[in-house]
Amino acid sequence: MQEIFKSGEYYIGSPELVLDYEGLEALGSFGGVCEIAGQKCASFECNSSSASDSSGFVYSIENTLLALLPAALVNEEILKQKILTIKNGVLYNKFSGFKLARIIKFDSDFSVEFKENALRIAELDFKI
Repeated sequence: MQEIFKSGEYYIGSPELVLDYEGLEALGSFGGVCEIAGQKCASFECNSSSASDSSGFVYSIENTLLALLPAALVNEEILKQKILTIKNGVLYNKFSGFKLARIIKFDSDFSVEFKENALRIAELDFKI
């Protein structure tokens, strides 16, 4: 699968941390590309409880998916319920300070490529 996404700010991480029930339903549970509230999103199946990218960031995987979502879809009420916060583009647990996910700004349109267990988002290579 290869898709082109528009420039902008995107959340990369476990969708369960930031989406409400309707958003999770639209995203599905098996990975792929979809639209949520008219915005293009993607999700990728993971085989472990974490994923890492080529910059060294480690993402916590709540269920089985790593998602790429426009940052506007991050639900602030869900963050409050789960006692999470976003600081400097990183999603943290408020109590432990543990890094869970992040928001990245892409200044131009970018490609997303996924085949088997290889994922590339723009210039970031992921181990999932």
